[in-house]
Amino acid sequence: MKEHENVTFLGKEGVMLDANHVKVEDRTYSTKYVVIATGADPFVPKGFEDGITTHELLMPKTKIRNVPEKFGIVGGGYIGVEISSMFAKFGSKVTLFASHLLNVSQEIQDLLERRLKENGVEIVKERAIGVKKTEDGRKKVITEKGERTFDEVLVATGRRPNVKGVNGVVPLGKRER
Repeated sequence: MKEHENVTFLGKEGVMLDANHVKVEDRTYSTKYVVIATGADPFVPKGFEDGITTHELLMPKTKIRNVPEKFGIVGGGYIGVEISSMFAKFGSKVTLFASHLLNVSQEIQDLLERRLKENGVEIVKERAIGVKKTEDGRKKVITEKGERTFDEVLVATGRRPNVKGVNGVVPLGKRER
């Protein structure tokens, strides 16, 4: 247990008894605020299951053993932008499918787009509607205007918090009345 500036950190599993009480092992803690850091998993929309997620790309048991020559990335959030930049530097010919980049001002989006293009990333501003595996094991990104084939496709369409088993918690940004 670590304590710092009125914060008690418990690096163990606990059970939320209600909004103000947490039971960890045989001790119950009473508090006004609780921060639950459960992590998150990649969100893969229906129709995109043939692509890979960041877990499959970056974790120890990765499915990727070589830098893909042609790498498609679906999603213009921070993960899609970071991975597209990184793999372009690794030597992949990267295509990023994103209607916009990050959730920032147009000025910042324009700057990011220029920098990504300078690094060799192609940005396709068409909505991807699916990822399908081809007969030869490659992947194709399907858009409303057509399809393009890649050695691999990363689906970076968001993350979902791991909240299974978390009870008695008011979602962030919402207040009980």
